Amino acid sequence: MSKITKLKIGIDCRCFDSEGGTKVYAVNLIKNLIINKDFEYYLFYTSNKHINSFSNDNVHEIVVPLSHKYLYFIWDQIVIPYLDIKYKIDIQHSPKGAVPILTRSKRVVTIHDLTYVILPNTVNLFDRLYGIFNLHLAAKLSSSLIFISKSTKQDFDKYFATKNKKYVVYHGLGQDSTNIETKEEKHIILYTGSLEKRKNLPNLIKAFSLVIKRFPNLKLYLVGKPGWSDPEIDSTIKVNNLADKVVRTGFLSIDDLNIVYSNTYVYTYLSTYEGFGIPILEAMSRGIPVITSNISSMPEVAGDAAMYVEPNNINEIAESLKNLYEDTVLRRSLVNKGYENITKFSWEKCSSETTKIYLNTLK
Repeated sequence: MSKITKLKIGIDCRCFDSEGGTKVYAVNLIKNLIINKDFEYYLFYTSNKHINSFSNDNVHEIVVPLSHKYLYFIWDQIVIPYLDIKYKIDIQHSPKGAVPILTRSKRVVTIHDLTYVILPNTVNLFDRLYGIFNLHLAAKLSSSLIFISKSTKQDFDKYFATKNKKYVVYHGLGQDSTNIETKEEKHIILYTGSLEKRKNLPNLIKAFSLVIKRFPNLKLYLVGKPGWSDPEIDSTIKVNNLADKVVRTGFLSIDDLNIVYSNTYVYTYLSTYEGFGIPILEAMSRGIPVITSNISSMPEVAGDAAMYVEPNNINEIAESLKNLYEDTVLRRSLVNKGYENITKFSWEKCSSETTKIYLNTLK
């Protein structure tokens, strides 16, 4: 009897080296993909610290150390193609959007957003050029493209022509999104994510400065690591004399973050551009009402379960914060709608649809 050869899926796990939405996507996707024992998964890491992240018997973890983050061109274009040949990979999936040129494997590429094209001044020059380079490669060389929202796919179609197969596959909920016991008296306006230009934090801070004139007990928490170059955050805090009202926590563990969530009355996500917006769903899953931007992918993710604002209208943001603080009926309505909205998104569904894409890629 001939031995049945399983399909070999290689997954570039370079995104494990930094916190953020791409890592959350890759980790949760892989956790659910590997349940399917019909496939063999080869996970390519840049560091030994990731070994044993997954323990199924159809998982093979391979490490090729990357000594410096700006050597990732070598990783993408030399290491990954070499590993594809060595392990006879059928499909190479890049969750981070990097496209190996010389690989013999079929390429599946996840496109998270088009920040490099749409907001080029919000990223450094090297990342911008390499990001645009990869988007062109994705259009020309990939067998299948996965977009994390319809909005991202529409953006891609504006700038790139391709005959490749294209799919929209939504994220699930990120990290541990278990609902927690919340307190009656909440005083925190919360933002979570990287502190970078497209997150529009200076406008949130300016709106907050108007809100605390009426509600001086409130505080604004900015949870996350600094992104690329947004000096306006600190200058806006200073100009508005908010040093004792705006709390920059840095990255928090899930336990510490849950403590912040338990004191939060509203979650804000006022980006000028997003590919998806996992933090919106995370806040909803914890019973926290959301105010978000009325542009890009945010309405697609939040549905009818959020208050929407024009992200550059500071007065509108401030009024929404005030209204939501005072109106308990409105808050409860958004919380209930949020619970309903998150049922549309799951990592199980994400992995199931991705598995179908792998199979369609070989047809």
